[in-house]
Order: sequence, then structure tokens, then C-alpha cells
Amino acid sequence: MSSDAKTLKQTKLNVKARKGHKSVTKGTHTKWSTFIEKVREELGWTLDQTCDLTDMKIGWLKKARRGQDLDGDFREKFEIAINRRWKEKFPKKLPLVWPAWVEDAPWSAPEKVYPPVPHPTINDKLLADPLIGLSLADRRTQSEWDFAFGKAQQRLTENPEDSFLRSMLVWSTLLKGDSDQILKVVLDTATWLQSEETNNSTRNNELWLKRKDLWLDKFNGIRAQSIEDPECVQVVLEDTLMREALLRWLKTDGKFSPLAKRIRSIKTRGLSNDVKTIFSNARHRSVENWVTGAIEDTHNWISAVHGLGLPHLYLIWLTGRDLKRHHQIPSVIQIALNWLDNHKNINDTLVRWGSIWLAGMVESNEYASSLIQQTSKWLKSSAADDDRLVRWAYLWFIGEQGNRNQLNLAIAETTKWLNVSSLRDGTCVRLALLFSVRRAVERGAGVAKQLHEVIDDMRHLVKNNHLIELAVNLAECRLSRPPMLD
Repeated sequence: MSSDAKTLKQTKLNVKARKGHKSVTKGTHTKWSTFIEKVREELGWTLDQTCDLTDMKIGWLKKARRGQDLDGDFREKFEIAINRRWKEKFPKKLPLVWPAWVEDAPWSAPEKVYPPVPHPTINDKLLADPLIGLSLADRRTQSEWDFAFGKAQQRLTENPEDSFLRSMLVWSTLLKGDSDQILKVVLDTATWLQSEETNNSTRNNELWLKRKDLWLDKFNGIRAQSIEDPECVQVVLEDTLMREALLRWLKTDGKFSPLAKRIRSIKTRGLSNDVKTIFSNARHRSVENWVTGAIEDTHNWISAVHGLGLPHLYLIWLTGRDLKRHHQIPSVIQIALNWLDNHKNINDTLVRWGSIWLAGMVESNEYASSLIQQTSKWLKSSAADDDRLVRWAYLWFIGEQGNRNQLNLAIAETTKWLNVSSLRDGTCVRLALLFSVRRAVERGAGVAKQLHEVIDDMRHLVKNNHLIELAVNLAECRLSRPPMLD
């Protein structure tokens, strides 16, 4: 599961019905989740033992421990298994009395607004972690985020070519930052892409050596399941590496690509009047409400301008970053897809990419098959010949929701694209393919042999490409091979 999709699913309001009832109840599940933790500790079980003895998957158990929404049938199966094991181990103790799944909830959902499920707690060490801490922006309070933002800005000033940090900062700011922070990061990125690359190999090597031990610790921690939420850590690292690869390409071989030119134009031509208006209005709104106002402004923008993709991209982005609006995702995707169908001559790759990204934040959606099919068709067209962004999103989405046939087709199509020219820098796409296969295998839509084949095909590129080296080692955390960094 992607880091963005995981965040959305952890905070959405739609909660499954209490067991035996079809109607939906809403509310927090903290008492129930606290109860199972106390029972687990009294039984003396580790997380793995809890999964084995109740026949539940680790991902489900993690959701249960965080008080997230769970299917009633699985919850009932879990409670029955716990009750049986409790009776076996403590025959003289009283039977367990389980708290209500939703505290003080009725058996059917009334017309009442309930508080959202609280964010899951994350180990403070992860928030301070130099490799993933900044990417966990959604887990921070506003003051904590402001502090992290300032520190990251300072570090980038000291080392502008730290593309790993830059990729973390850009994405986290788009999802967490206020309007002023977003404008600053977007303009800084456009300026960085426009500048000449500073070939300071000594400084870059020092940075790599400094982080090398951190990466090795992460690999070993994920492999041994000895760090807090290893699945989340792996997904965050994978997503960040893919974004870094794209940034590097935009800065170097892809600097003349339509996407790079479009980003740099923000610096050379400035923002459009409509964008300026949206951000100007945002400054007069509270931190909590500026996104709501910006979405209203963007809807007005879409109504006024029909032949421009930018307002659709803004609506996609704003909807994706406002977790309370997850129920609006299908309609926003449909609006974007209709616009793409009606404006084929414009070929707006950012809108196409954004639609896929937003669809990936919904676990099972009606657009999955059609999006995959449409994107596969578009990627075969001349318009997509040298595109990385949509190709990356396509692979990412298949890794999240594609079936086995779609995965096989994506592997074949991507391999063909990579083999068209040996001079083509396909690092971003190679990483997307690798992580897509890894995630598909993890959820049963692929087989381990496919992952081994993709890794082996990338092996000859490891020596001269740190990104591929890191990616291969990261993917192998689930395999039997030990991590090896030169």
C-alpha cells in the first residue's frame, strides 16, 4: 500500500457495521484496541504469535491495535479465537468481557456527526528519523511540521543537490504545508531545476557515506521486523526513492522534457492570476479551513475555464490532501477523466497522473480496471514516448490494485519501453517497476519469481547507480538475500 493511501485509510470516517448488523456506526475504537493490547500482553504473545494463534494477518492486527475500522466478520473471528486461547491458558479465570466496538454507538447510524478516528500513534524515533521522518508529515502537529519544514529548508540551503531530502520536502509540503510554504517549495524547486547542476562529487560522496549506515540499519530492521511498523517504513522509503529518481531525471537528462519545462515556467513566467487568487484567499483563512476555501475557488475556476488542465490538477491535489473529503474522490476522478476524454489534443500528463494517484487512495474503486486499461493504451501512443510521470503512476497503481494479468502486461510493456534505447535513463521507471512487482507479490497478485527476475535484470546497473542499489536492497528485504551496499 502506498504511503498516501495508507494515510487516507487510517483516517477515513466510514466505519464498518457492528457484527451482525448491516447499518454503519461511526466513532472511535480506542477502548476495544486498548483492550486487545492488554489481553495480548497478559497472554504473553508477540505480534507474530498473535497472528499465528488467531489466524489473522499482521496488517489486520496493526489496524486493530490502532483503533481503525475493521470488517465485522473478521473482528468476530478474532474475538472468538482470543476467547478460546484465553480459556485454554487461564481455565480458572473469568471469561473475557469485550468492550463495545464503538463506544456508546447505536445499532444504526443516526443523522449525527461523530468525531474522526484519531491518527495512529507513531514511534517518536520515526518522526526524528533522517530517512523517513519528514515523509510522516501527516502524523505531526502543525507546530511540529513547521519546525521540521524549517530544518529541511536549512539543510537544503547547505546542500542544494540533496535530491533525496528535496523529494521528501516537496511531497510532504504539498500534503501538509500551508499556502505560503507550498508556494515557497514550488518556486524553490523550479529554481533548482533551472539552475546548473553542481558537480560536487566530494560533497555528494560524503552525503552518501553518511547515510549508508542509516540505510543498512533500515534494511536490517525491515528484514528482522525489529523496527516500528516496518511495512510503513518500507513503503515510505520506496515512494521517496521513486520521487527522487524523477527529480534527478528532470534536473539532468529530462531537463528539456515537457514536464520539466512546465515546472520551470513557474519561475520564468510566474503563476497565473487564478492561482494567485486562490493562494491570496488562502492567506486570509485559518490553517484548518484554507483547503476547503481553495477547493471552492477551484470549482469556480473549472466552471469558468474549460480548455485548461491546471484547475483539474488543483482539484485533484486539494481533494487528495484533505482526508475528510475521501468520499468525494470518485466524483473528482470522473470530472478529470471526462475532461481528458474531451480534450485529447491537450495531452495534459499531470492531470492523467493525478487521476491515477487519487484513485490509488481508494482501496477498491470502480475506476481501477478502466484506468489501467486507458493508461496502458495511452502509454503506447506517441504522446507518451518519453513520459516518466504517468508510466510511474501506472506501475504504482498496478502494484496497489492490479490483478495478475495486468501485472504481467505491465512488466512486458515496461521492459519493452526500457529496451527501446540503451541510452534512455529509465531509473525512475525501473524503480517503479521493481516496487510495483514487490507490492503485487506481497498481496498475492504476483509471484516471487517475477520479483527475482526484475531484481536480477537490474543487478548490472547497481554499481554505478546508488538509487538502483538502494532500491534493489530495499526490495530484497522480503527475500533471503542480505543487504549489500558498496
